[in-house]
Amino acid sequence: VGSEMCIRDRSWSAHLTAAPSVKFWAWESDDTDFDWVKVLLPFNEASGHNGFLDHSRSNHNINAWGDAQHSTAQAKFVTSSLVLDGVGDYISVTPSTNIDFGMDNFTIELWYWFDSSVQSGAYGTLIDRGAGDSPGTGPYWFAVKDDAGTYYDAGSIDSTTGSGSDWDVFNDLTAATTTASAWHHLAFCRDGINFYTYHDGVVVPTLTGTSANPLLEDTTRGITIGARQQSGISWHFGGYI
Repeated sequence: VGSEMCIRDRSWSAHLTAAPSVKFWAWESDDTDFDWVKVLLPFNEASGHNGFLDHSRSNHNINAWGDAQHSTAQAKFVTSSLVLDGVGDYISVTPSTNIDFGMDNFTIELWYWFDSSVQSGAYGTLIDRGAGDSPGTGPYWFAVKDDAGTYYDAGSIDSTTGSGSDWDVFNDLTAATTTASAWHHLAFCRDGINFYTYHDGVVVPTLTGTSANPLLEDTTRGITIGARQQSGISWHFGGYI
């Protein structure tokens, strides 16, 4: 498949120490764990194509906003990827109970190619499931931060403990340095009470944490890729996913 984003209701290995080298050919015929995949977006269509399909069995509706579309200008795997202009482009996954993980183990992973020349804000959201309020309440948010030309992975995870916006599992806006104009892999997962984030296969210490509580969930909100659900829609990502 193409440069992909995958959400699966199972944890990645908590002991991964090398960059992933496997291309996730997630066809039902050769993946015995395919039932665990809740969202699978290959982003492998002709340039300019603005229709998106969820290749998991969940078959979520995927909506495109702005000029979000496929592009062959950059591709991690086959020929294309999702291109976002950093201003108003993003895609969204409709709300569903099967993206509510609660206490379950899970993994969310994606590849991104950050384009610093088009991103308009300080943060380029990779993935978010927020409530649309001012603090951006939600179970998770991950982004690329542009700090005057130095680039970082940023991320937050919130459980049901506290106010709902205290990001009690972890919250770090300058967690790991990254680079523009290159492909990078991001994965975050839960394994029991432990949460881990990996950048290019290496665990990010400040994006780890523990919680014996379920993730904060809001089944009226879906997932956005390329924008944050905070005070409406904000913090658009510029580049390729």
